Amino acid sequence: MRLKLRMLRTDRGGDFTSNEFTKYCKEHGIARQLTAPYSPQQNGVVERRNRTMLSTTRSMMKAMKLPLNFWAEAVRHTIHILNRVPTRALVDRTPYEALYNRKPNLENLRIFGCTAYAKITIPHLRKLDDRSIPMVYLGVEEGSKAYRLYDPKGKRKHVSRDVKFMKTKPWDWDNNREETSIQGSFWASFVVEGVDNGNTTQVNSENNDNTYQEQEPITAPDSPITPPTYNYNPHSEEAEEATSSSTKRSENGFDDTPVRGFKDLTEIYENAREVETENLLFTEEEPRNYKEASTDKKWIEAIEIELDSINKNNTWTLTTLPTNHKAIGLKWVFKTKRDAKGEIIKYKARLVAKGYVQEQGIDFDEVFAPVARIETVRLILALAAYHGWKVHHLDVKSAFLHGDLKEEVYVTHNLKLDQTLKSLDFKKCNLEQAVYMKRSKTSTLIVGVYVDDLIITGTPRKEIDLFKSQMKDKFEMSDLGLLAYYLGIEVTQTG
Repeated sequence: MRLKLRMLRTDRGGDFTSNEFTKYCKEHGIARQLTAPYSPQQNGVVERRNRTMLSTTRSMMKAMKLPLNFWAEAVRHTIHILNRVPTRALVDRTPYEALYNRKPNLENLRIFGCTAYAKITIPHLRKLDDRSIPMVYLGVEEGSKAYRLYDPKGKRKHVSRDVKFMKTKPWDWDNNREETSIQGSFWASFVVEGVDNGNTTQVNSENNDNTYQEQEPITAPDSPITPPTYNYNPHSEEAEEATSSSTKRSENGFDDTPVRGFKDLTEIYENAREVETENLLFTEEEPRNYKEASTDKKWIEAIEIELDSINKNNTWTLTTLPTNHKAIGLKWVFKTKRDAKGEIIKYKARLVAKGYVQEQGIDFDEVFAPVARIETVRLILALAAYHGWKVHHLDVKSAFLHGDLKEEVYVTHNLKLDQTLKSLDFKKCNLEQAVYMKRSKTSTLIVGVYVDDLIITGTPRKEIDLFKSQMKDKFEMSDLGLLAYYLGIEVTQTG
């Protein structure tokens, strides 16, 4: 729907009476009407709308205690809302719906000015670094599926889609800091036994000169505590007691206590565990290329299994390289799969394309591999443990179950596995794309996908067996039985 503006009534503000705006109206055939000075009643429709907009803006800013310098962002968010809510001028329609002929999507609206935690996307974070940063929510970013945020500490605006909101909590502008810092609350509750955590020494903040003054060490309860240095004296009574007590404990079993004294080398050999030298020093390495693997029979068998799988899936067709086309090289990747005890259970070979020579938008448009997050895997295992379900493990002999090549050059789409599971009445989880569920009055099945490994749990057992047989008809798979080791998680199933 395209409407042409024919008449415009405004006040006599400089923006409306400028030569540039007057010329624009004449070129587009827009007639002009100007109200008398100090007579807002002559343009009542606009003035009432302006009053509604300013009242909404003031309410939002007062509710979240925002400073006045955010008035422009507040007005912007107000207009965004007013265009998406009903008005008396339109019958059962919003302004957005009247303009675009579709209902607005309001699921991303949040309380303006509330505290929001945005995911930190900086690479190489350390293990104990914060994974999010507190900011202030400033509305939705137009033309993007993301949120506008303001960092009061860095005094910068950000755009992010990975955000968690504290809807009713305003920012503490008086202290210009966030009281709910995760790292701060962690150290505040950190207590060391045997240390008087209640006695703290205040730092003298009044002394602002540049002279250095020697002070006693400060032991604060909200900071890590460094233990005092231990000086060992081999002839002290403490060392003799430690040596004798350690010798007594070694008579009952292996002596794993730290040594605080002297022991004979023969005594250490007698109490030490036996370790197989072959497992300790001669751990077999995985081949780095085809040349190294081609001399070992077990890796040759893994290569033949991979090639058979490629041929069965009709992955490629041998042809002559067309003119002005670039061939993408292939590479063999070898992996040794082990169980929870470190014993080898399978030798795996994969033939992969050298993706680093491809350019996005030219050679491919989308990269996808269904991978369940580790938190999701733990949740599935927790559900199985709570309900007393068994967890089964399926291994796909080919990773090509995830899609068919639809283009001349490597473009993958997640169709094959997804369509197969949906044809078996499974529904994909909205929050985790690698989890599928099938539920009825008498049965519940949950499937988690991690590239070429599937874990299945639920009840009853006959439904799981039926699902396994259906999947084996569609794909070449190995039934590994009950889950025992998965993504570094050791699973023990009893009963």
